[in-house]
Amino acid sequence: MATAANPPLYLHVTSTNKEGLEKAVALIDDLMKKELPNLVDERRFRRREPEQVERDEYGRRKWPEERIPVDLEPIPGFNLRAQVVGQGGAYVKHIQQKTRCKVQIKGRGSGFMEPSTGRESDEPMFLHVAYVTLLHPFLALQRLRQLALILITFCFLQWSRPERCPERKGLV
Repeated sequence: MATAANPPLYLHVTSTNKEGLEKAVALIDDLMKKELPNLVDERRFRRREPEQVERDEYGRRKWPEERIPVDLEPIPGFNLRAQVVGQGGAYVKHIQQKTRCKVQIKGRGSGFMEPSTGRESDEPMFLHVAYVTLLHPFLALQRLRQLALILITFCFLQWSRPERCPERKGLV
């Protein structure tokens, strides 16, 4: 019904003759008498149910995680963290770009300070991966493992080169 806030709709109908005008008015009357469906899509105004996701201790969304061990012990004269991360973080950034996952290096010798303790973890160095996209997590995991294996193999080759670390000569 028409109110002051929602005034009635006025139609201005013209015709070249009286018969055409009467037909138009009759057609409009018929339409007004019919029960029309709601012309506004009510789904647009409904609130979505909040997603039931796991949260961390700070209330942030907790994404699925994976740990990929580096399995190389740090040795004098060889910066393992720098080899894994790459110059300017290039290797980690490459993996993140290809998989759409968040990758961090954590553990002993990583330089990553755990927020809960304020110091490095006592665990051996590992790549910590969080899947921030759930579009194709299995494919992302497969691709991520391939790239991480390539990276760790490359680091192993650098790590085992005797000219890099004279004290390792003859050990590998």
